[in-house]
Amino acid sequence: MNFLSQIYTDSCYKSYLDNEPPFLVAVVSGKRLCISEGLSRMSNQSSLFHIKYFPDLRSLPTKQKAAGAPLPNALGVLKSDWCTRHLHSRFSCVIFSLDWETVSDVAMDEIGNSSMWDQLLAWTRTLRSKIIVALATEKCSNEGEDVKEKLETLQRVLKQRLGDDFNELIILFKLGMERESAEHLYHMLKKTSTAYHMEELARIRNKPPEPNYRAVRLGFKAGWHSLVVRDLGAAVKHFTNAYNCLRDVAPPQSPMELRMCGTVIIMHLLNAAKALSDVSFEDLYYGMCEDHIVWLGQVTPSTGENFTMVQFLKPLLIAECHYWLAKNTCHAVPVASMGHLCACMFAYEDALKVNRSLETSAQKTVAPVLIGVECCSEAHVNICSLSGTSDALTKRVGELLSECACLTVPTVELLYTSARLNVMLRRTDEALYSLEMLWEHGVKSYEGAKVIHGLLMELSKSVPDELVEKCSREVTLSYASLSFGPGAEEIQRRFRDSFAKMISTCSLDSFLSYPHKGYYAPFNIFCGFSEVHGDDSMHELVMVFRTHSIDNVNVDSLCVNLSRMRDNKLDSWATQTSVDRSVELCSCNSSSVSALFDLREPGVYYCSRVQGRVKCGEICLNVEWNFDDTSVENYFLQHDQFKKWGVSYSQCTPWVCVAEPICHIEVHAPDYIVGVEGEVVEVDVVIDTNSDLRDDTSFVLTHLPAVYEFVGCDAGNCSLKKRCDGGKGYVSLLLNNLPPILCGSPSRLTMRYKCNRAGKYVIPVTFCALSNTSAKVEITKNVQAHISCPFIPSYTLFKSIPWTMEAQNTNDGGTSLVTLEVPEVSSPFVRSGSYTLLRPQDYINEDLSTLHGNRSVTLYGAFTNREKCGDINFSKGETIVVVMTMECRAVQGLTLSSFDAVVSDNVVLLSLAAGTLPFQVDYMESFTVTAKLRVLRTGRVSLGFVRMLISPGSSTQRIISDVSLPEVETDDHVLELTLECPSTVASGSYVTLVCNVVNKTAIPQSCQLTLERNGEFFLVGGIEQWNFPIGPLAVYSTRIVLKPLAVGVLQLPSLHLRHSSGVSFGTVSSFQFDSQKICVLTP
Repeated sequence: MNFLSQIYTDSCYKSYLDNEPPFLVAVVSGKRLCISEGLSRMSNQSSLFHIKYFPDLRSLPTKQKAAGAPLPNALGVLKSDWCTRHLHSRFSCVIFSLDWETVSDVAMDEIGNSSMWDQLLAWTRTLRSKIIVALATEKCSNEGEDVKEKLETLQRVLKQRLGDDFNELIILFKLGMERESAEHLYHMLKKTSTAYHMEELARIRNKPPEPNYRAVRLGFKAGWHSLVVRDLGAAVKHFTNAYNCLRDVAPPQSPMELRMCGTVIIMHLLNAAKALSDVSFEDLYYGMCEDHIVWLGQVTPSTGENFTMVQFLKPLLIAECHYWLAKNTCHAVPVASMGHLCACMFAYEDALKVNRSLETSAQKTVAPVLIGVECCSEAHVNICSLSGTSDALTKRVGELLSECACLTVPTVELLYTSARLNVMLRRTDEALYSLEMLWEHGVKSYEGAKVIHGLLMELSKSVPDELVEKCSREVTLSYASLSFGPGAEEIQRRFRDSFAKMISTCSLDSFLSYPHKGYYAPFNIFCGFSEVHGDDSMHELVMVFRTHSIDNVNVDSLCVNLSRMRDNKLDSWATQTSVDRSVELCSCNSSSVSALFDLREPGVYYCSRVQGRVKCGEICLNVEWNFDDTSVENYFLQHDQFKKWGVSYSQCTPWVCVAEPICHIEVHAPDYIVGVEGEVVEVDVVIDTNSDLRDDTSFVLTHLPAVYEFVGCDAGNCSLKKRCDGGKGYVSLLLNNLPPILCGSPSRLTMRYKCNRAGKYVIPVTFCALSNTSAKVEITKNVQAHISCPFIPSYTLFKSIPWTMEAQNTNDGGTSLVTLEVPEVSSPFVRSGSYTLLRPQDYINEDLSTLHGNRSVTLYGAFTNREKCGDINFSKGETIVVVMTMECRAVQGLTLSSFDAVVSDNVVLLSLAAGTLPFQVDYMESFTVTAKLRVLRTGRVSLGFVRMLISPGSSTQRIISDVSLPEVETDDHVLELTLECPSTVASGSYVTLVCNVVNKTAIPQSCQLTLERNGEFFLVGGIEQWNFPIGPLAVYSTRIVLKPLAVGVLQLPSLHLRHSSGVSFGTVSSFQFDSQKICVLTP
């Protein structure tokens, strides 16, 4: 439809393509008003309206029926001028302008009795348009005038005269340019125009919805009116219903008229859906469009339809649908979008073929009465042969090709389709560019190469002079590739005859150079020396010739070039020899010749070029095979294509290495070194040789900044540069410009490495040199580095820490023992004389009776990082205190800047302390890190590690050092205590607590349950401590009665459960409900 709209001289089809139709407004005024200009000043809101001016009522267009009678075979779904009439002559609103100065001087009765109102009513009632009366004036405002009473009187008169057809009255200052009146007019126009289209929608809905072509037409009209009022949701709904109805009532062999009407509807549906929300691959509308493309592809000419017209219109409609999907589908992968573009270009190619098969006509025509009846209308069946059609189609395809050429990574299919269309349109430069891009993608079969060469040959026939001038060599390569390629006999001879004719008519380039990607050569050559290595000066080069040509090919004037390489670079040496013998070969047999070369100097020699003249019938070409130092790999690309010839890999080695024995070099380095994390270690390397090494010596050093890094050596003017080793995945350093290494005088170099991470690593040191025979020598020594942590930790694990304090007077006159938290600054705190840490056994033997009042038994164990943890077990969920004494092993000392702990799964870090940061630690000095943790599972658990940020010595550079936390063994609780109590209770009443103690072991236990006093909030009725035995896997229950003494949310007294430990109750099984609360309400 978009293409046909460019062919017809009228605008009927263009109107159907408008996806944002405006409100159509008529302005009747004797003077020139500036309504459009005034609306345009309001943020481009004038785009909603299409304003048309008329000098008087007689010049307004009248309602007329569409000209022309429907065709006998037409179904009459959509009239072609319906949208045009609604965009140009069916006004939703009429602004009737009066001169404000004249109205002010004339009596209101005289205005009301004017006959112009009858004319206005008669016209608007035929179109159901809305009426707005505007009073235009050139004044800027109504200051100084009493206009309110006049406006009310005039509005009353107009209401009596026009009735319900009258809608609004407005004053337009500055003839509509004044901003306030323009804004008022904008809202008034939007309101009345929207009301007009909503009434039209209501009229459409009131009509019976029968499933026929009339229902399709009404559905399209409803969707169009919804687009005008910008109700996209309703528009999508109406267009969807119209399209589904069309597909339901369409017969199996639907005429082109129905498919063109369906294309109009689905294009409106897709654009409205895209404006509402993005359309993706999974979207319903995407599937509808693909289904519509299939429906278009199934069209066959029905009775009364012209076959040529159907074959011309079908690809045009398919192309537009594919183009929409390619450009408007969101989140589309590039391959899918380019697939739609390929399908679009294929469709345009079919349309071009139909257009070019007909004689061109210069006739012009207008759109038919009904959309899509071109195929059955004698007046329109010739549009596919119009000159305007050919020009428009060529322009559209050219635009599409230019758009595809801008894609960064086009697919092979897209490039091939673009090349075909460019050849068809004789766009030489664009066609050559597409073919060049195809070669870059790679052509992996003879059939693919044949198709691409065929396109180039077709292009050379259509524009021979221009093409030969631009790419004579490419044309010759294409003809030679098809004439001597692996095709059938008749194909080779047909292309060879075309090649001979082209040579006779055009001055083609007869010199061809291979290997050339994607092109087949008249002959292929495999070169190999009789000996790959040797000291003999005479070496024989054997050349084996093969060809795909069915007919005999003669190769004479053979010339062979040899070059020499040193350090992967060509030097100035080269030699050339001619072979007197000619070669006769075809696809059934091969031929070989040999040439002798006197190679006295050591080095790597290779066959760099073979030239020869090829004769086959009338064709004579000069062919050369190049094997330069960068294209040896390209040489073997041909080998995969000729495996059926049985040529082994050893026969395809066009180089020979002539070398003397290399000199003896020894490199000595230590097997292993030791160091401390953060410090610099030295590696002494000694090099000894039996011949002088003055140039081209270097060291390749591994560079791993996260582990270790090279910081320098004691060599004088050495230069250091980085190089990336992509194969090994890391960056290495090249240390070159080393001092000369003389025979009998070993050279010693000291390499310095900075150790950034503790562990055991291998530091490879590679020495590289060129011997006096230009042979490259590489010797690698692996030095094992044992890098230790800058600290040696000793661990002490605590369940709790008892501290003896100075004697204090208590109620009983004895000495109280208090269990304190772990000190935050441990080193100076422990050394203080007033606090002394006692060993558990001493503490128990000294005063056993004091344990009865404590909540926990003191227990701790100490060990170093080289020892295993002692037999100290913890309960799951119990607080574990780890005291780490860190002894500094860094000779220059270090500064601790910050630290943190990284704990394992099911381990919770409660606190971590090491003193005031930062602080300096000297060699052999110690500091203490204290960590409190809780393990939430049973079994052997690794707690994690402490990560510290340190600065070695006086350096400002910081490194990360990790010290592991120990492993601990955690068991489950022996006893389990649960508590049942109400959540609320009235003040003055008693609270009953039910305590259940469960023995989770298979042995009897002796237990003690203690209730803490809380006299401030509760009064306990009964005893506060119970000693009881409990059997294996048994449950013990008791009740505690409390009386609350306050109102509000109160915390219950804490319960503590202990089981027997020796002669005293001490080990804490659990003490639950420290934060159990109850709400006491007022009675």
